[in-house]
Amino acid sequence: MSNYDGTGVVSFSRFMFFYDKNTKNWKSDNAQGRKGNIKTETIGQNSACHFTNAQYVNYETLGDRDLDFGLLSGKDKEKVADCVLTIVK
Repeated sequence: MSNYDGTGVVSFSRFMFFYDKNTKNWKSDNAQGRKGNIKTETIGQNSACHFTNAQYVNYETLGDRDLDFGLLSGKDKEKVADCVLTIVK
């Protein structure tokens, strides 16, 4: 995450994430779930950046309606962070 406070400061966090494409089950360090179950769940988070299983429009969740994951730059105090997700296989 960068530029959260408008100064260009970079922040990061890391977490493990596992996904089984056959069962659609996923697990991270602090959460677990199943894709396509309608529930909105955050898999990992760093301040305003959320790796999530749900779809969002205008910062409002539409729930977990498909098999996609997404990176959401959450709105916090009218500031929006520049979020980056790096996946190492």
